[in-house]
Amino acid sequence: MHNRWYINNTAEAGRFTSEGAPYRYYRTSYFGRLSYKFKDRYIVYGTLRNEGSNKYPNQKTFNLPAVGLSWVVSEESFLKNVSWINLLKFRGGWGRLANDGINNSRPSTAFPVNSVFADTFVPAFQFTTYQDDVQREYTEETNVGLSSEFLNRRLTLEADYFIKDTKSLVIPVFPNIGSEVSYKNVGTMRNRGYEISAGWRDKIGENWGYSISGNFSQVKNEITDLYNQAFIARGSGDFPQRLVVGQPIDVFYGYVLDGVYQNQAEVNADPTAVYANTNQGAGTVKPGYFKYKDLNGDGKIDDSDRTYLGAPVPTYYYGGSIAVNYKTWDLSVAFYGQGGNVILNRARAEVIRTTGRNVDADFAINRWHGEGTTNEYVSSEGYRQSWNNQKLSDFWLQKGDFFRVQNIQVGYTLKTDGVPEMRFSLTADRPYMWTRSKNLMNPEVNNDGVNLDLYPTPSVVSIGYSIKF
Repeated sequence: MHNRWYINNTAEAGRFTSEGAPYRYYRTSYFGRLSYKFKDRYIVYGTLRNEGSNKYPNQKTFNLPAVGLSWVVSEESFLKNVSWINLLKFRGGWGRLANDGINNSRPSTAFPVNSVFADTFVPAFQFTTYQDDVQREYTEETNVGLSSEFLNRRLTLEADYFIKDTKSLVIPVFPNIGSEVSYKNVGTMRNRGYEISAGWRDKIGENWGYSISGNFSQVKNEITDLYNQAFIARGSGDFPQRLVVGQPIDVFYGYVLDGVYQNQAEVNADPTAVYANTNQGAGTVKPGYFKYKDLNGDGKIDDSDRTYLGAPVPTYYYGGSIAVNYKTWDLSVAFYGQGGNVILNRARAEVIRTTGRNVDADFAINRWHGEGTTNEYVSSEGYRQSWNNQKLSDFWLQKGDFFRVQNIQVGYTLKTDGVPEMRFSLTADRPYMWTRSKNLMNPEVNNDGVNLDLYPTPSVVSIGYSIKF
């Protein structure tokens, strides 16, 4: 479906239709690179790219420089004759990249506000008070690392340490006058971490060969500046997330559970439960209901007891592959995973919006149904009561760690004189996944960390055949 814009105040014969948005962007780019190598040991390079666009009137062009250097230590005289070192190179660099995929500044607009004074119609206009000033976001990354090959290039190893600062981050800013939020390039964010990858390949005799490779990276994400704002609200009213200096992006904000009340004596002995039953109505808290931590120790559970519960940004990633071949047979396996993040089980938490929603199997099986049955799940009655389901707590969040076998393939290549080469294969895509979450069908969610009835990624088994003439 396309948007259609009509000019109705012309003669019908002279009207025309325009498909799409009523604007057009233009981009230009200039690129230059200079490099110097001395004796195959010392390498220096620099690049400069200039990006131009009419999208941001206050920043029509933007320069993106990058510099780097490397030292091939294995070419030095003191290592050149070391037979088991094939390559040893240290490198470092700094560079800038820009993001022009964000919306540009909103134009000021006016809309009619009509009124009547002394029986007289008075037309007027009200103007918007926001003052957007949006330009490109950009990142600056510093990287140091090494590349190496050993033992006749059978062993490879690469390692990098990086600091990536996102500058001119577009964030909402509350105005000094009025109530409309403006958007400006005044936020900053940092990603800091390391990446390691290694591989080994070799042959056993004349018929066997194999290779193993793996990689691991760890990243710390952190908001570093919000233009002196305490926080910026994200997510939704029922499922709050925040941007906060010192925390990862879109960190969840809510209550911490301290178990489940097992009997009435526990309810009566807890000051927070007594306070709720006294001030919010008898029966607000019962056995089988959640017990929350009173973080500020004032004897009641309220907004002051909320804290940061985790973020949707993974803190580590990994992957690898294994391959084996024997004569004309081959087998390969690839896998990957991530972890350190949390995911909002929005499908389960939808009970916040409607008490008529069905429960998932994990909850139905493990629900509290008597003293000592569980200290993690509420009762069926409690699941639909406001004390338990009107507060975002770590009950609704689940670990995002997972391990997935991405691909397994077995192949056979037929090579016979006088016959075209043929290959037969059996492939399983995504045949297995392990996850720390208890009932998420797919832990690979969007960047906001919200899982709302996502369809599970299917496993596919296929048979392949190819022929070369």
